[in-house]
Amino acid sequence: MPINVELIENGHILWFQIDGSWKPEDIAPAKEKTQRIFRAAQHRVHPMIDLSHASVNLPLLKASNEVLGGEALPNVGQIAVVGVPFLIRIVAEPILRSSGNNDPLNFFNNVEDARRFLRKHINDSPSRQA
Repeated sequence: MPINVELIENGHILWFQIDGSWKPEDIAPAKEKTQRIFRAAQHRVHPMIDLSHASVNLPLLKASNEVLGGEALPNVGQIAVVGVPFLIRIVAEPILRSSGNNDPLNFFNNVEDARRFLRKHINDSPSRQA
């Protein structure tokens, strides 16, 4: 499936890997899996949307928003978006925020920087300091 959804970092990061060849019908299964994971989580889960292997365009950004958007996801943490060129970020940020939630949205040039950023939030979370 062109939209791969995988839990990493002991279930603290939900990594969305989106291939340039995705189709609109790929959205529903990714959204279902995402909602199941967030509802079952007993801690914060940080989405990492990896667009580095996708052709970033307006329909793709709207599709990414549709996977995370809609009803509020419980236990959502920081949101990391990877692989969006700087000029497209100007358009991307309002689209990705248009779902009505105010979840923290952060852009990165590569997956390693995004994971490093999210690991800091995992290590700093109250449930990890018990």
